[in-house]
Amino acid sequence: MDAVVCVSLDHGVEYMSDNRIMSGAVIEEDVLISGGAFIGHNTVVRQGTCIYNAVVIGHNCTIEPCVTIGERTRIQANVYITKNTYIEDDVFIGPCVCTANDWDILSHGRGEADLVGPTIMRGARIGAQALLMPGVTIGENAMVGAGSVVAEDVEAGTIVHGRKAEVTGRVKREHWL
Repeated sequence: MDAVVCVSLDHGVEYMSDNRIMSGAVIEEDVLISGGAFIGHNTVVRQGTCIYNAVVIGHNCTIEPCVTIGERTRIQANVYITKNTYIEDDVFIGPCVCTANDWDILSHGRGEADLVGPTIMRGARIGAQALLMPGVTIGENAMVGAGSVVAEDVEAGTIVHGRKAEVTGRVKREHWL
């Protein structure tokens, strides 16, 4: 491991000696990092995550708990991967992509059992600053354009792009803070 000053590895981390983990990275307990991985500066990898062979995770990323990242996947800088996300092999995730796992923002953290992150299938490519909503599946070899908001499943081999916010209702008074 090419760990430099300020790398924090908690107990229970399993990693191969040919990984490169850069300064400021934090790898929490119960994380598996297979061979040939690169983890960028100031990236946080939370407990229960599995990172398989030859994965690259850029600088300043957050990988929340219970995430699986398949072989040869490339995750660019400043990406947020939410809890319970599943990423297959050979996926590309562009810079500043964000994933979500909770449709009910009014729950204030209740109902963790309902948290379901996206599933990104083999060979899919996600453009910069895309937002993947809870539970969506991005099909094999599908492409998501930069800045897109994906709220529905994307079929294999399909290209999607775009976003448009619309008024869909009012926040009920009992939910005001």
